[in-house]
Amino acid sequence: MVKRVLIMMSLTSSILFAPLTLPAYASNLPAFDAQQATEMLTSGGASVRGRAYVISKRGLLNQEKTYAKSRIISLFPMTPYLQAWYDRYKNDIFAGRFELNPATSTYSARVLADDEGRFQFRGLKPGRYLLFTEIPFTTTVRIRQDTGRTRSTVQVFSDWSAEVTTEPIYRSRKVKRDFTGMVHRIVEIKQDGTTVDLGEFDN
Repeated sequence: MVKRVLIMMSLTSSILFAPLTLPAYASNLPAFDAQQATEMLTSGGASVRGRAYVISKRGLLNQEKTYAKSRIISLFPMTPYLQAWYDRYKNDIFAGRFELNPATSTYSARVLADDEGRFQFRGLKPGRYLLFTEIPFTTTVRIRQDTGRTRSTVQVFSDWSAEVTTEPIYRSRKVKRDFTGMVHRIVEIKQDGTTVDLGEFDN
């Protein structure tokens, strides 16, 4: 069951006094146009729903999914600025976040996923959007540690000379580590009044 949630548009009266075109943060990107983003977020009759997840454990026979339970899901209008930014950083969203103009988060829609990771945006107009969320998870990884001991091997040559090689001795153990997965997806609404169902999805 999907919880009924309202789109929370971070649009305040302050935009009336803000410059409509803000400078680009990364070089060679077009300036972010706040007025265009505002127009793209005006109310419509379409909706987007889905259930985002990350693969938190990979195995030979199975894998585990961690869903976006009670996580904030953000939807950004795909302005020329955001499209250029995405084209540049889509393969490294983590690094790209530091180059993203913070004004983009002001002109976005956000909902809270339910306790099963399902979400739904309502009141959208046709267009292209960038959907984004962060999903924390804990997984087990194997690490290698130096034991402080060494082993030596001796290689004897035909002339009866020898070479001694010494190398450290390592041991491996499993530990739990916390990670954050970033899920992003371009969403296109082609017709007003329709619902785009993304189903279960990751990157």
